[in-house]
Amino acid sequence: MTRAMSNLVYLKLAKPELAARLGVPDLPVPVREERLPEVMREGQINTDALLDELELFLAANPEYRAKYADFAGRLAYVTGLDLGAMGLMEAAAHYLKIGLNSDPSNLSLRLNRAVALQMTGRNEEALAEYLRSLAEADAGLSPVVTVLAARCCRDLGRWKTGAELLRSLVPLAPREPEFWDFLAEMEEKAGLVPAAAAAPLPAASPVLPPVIAPAVAFCTQCGAKIEGGLRFCTNCGAKMDG
Repeated sequence: MTRAMSNLVYLKLAKPELAARLGVPDLPVPVREERLPEVMREGQINTDALLDELELFLAANPEYRAKYADFAGRLAYVTGLDLGAMGLMEAAAHYLKIGLNSDPSNLSLRLNRAVALQMTGRNEEALAEYLRSLAEADAGLSPVVTVLAARCCRDLGRWKTGAELLRSLVPLAPREPEFWDFLAEMEEKAGLVPAAAAAPLPAASPVLPPVIAPAVAFCTQCGAKIEGGLRFCTNCGAKMDG
């Protein structure tokens, strides 16, 4: 049953290019009448305020979640990336979570939220998101998510868990020296026998893709957007593969 709320105004995305950027139909979004000035600033839609209004409506009226799931997820993704690019990681994590409330299977939302959480020091939550992402990622993305999760383990001092995650990549025989340095560091701190010494690698083996995160659009050093495939942040110069 729909719960009573303030008087609602159903707002559509004023600019067609925003709807096109989201890649979804231009659905009307319920907004409390008193919040319209915050949602509409100088004739422009404030997408974070719009998301807050949509989430409030859906929390009170969960029967509409399915209708707005794709819309909310895509709007949250765009909003989260924009906030992350400005270095507002707490806000980015918040709005990416709003997207996950409606679209929990959206891996891009979950990975970007994990990065934002880690950059704000919320490492326990970040690791939980990485591990859940790892369970859902396909074979092409799994190595990237594994390394990100291991980095989070390093931040938490969970050396053994991080080493075990990295050891799962050893059969792929990564050729990046940074990977092996990272694995050796985690094994040493965990007091484990080095995996490379225990199991020599085959001469011919597949190459691990560069350790970048195509679904993760933030530089882990400065928060700038990372274009797909780049190995260096164009804003601060940080290397994306180690």
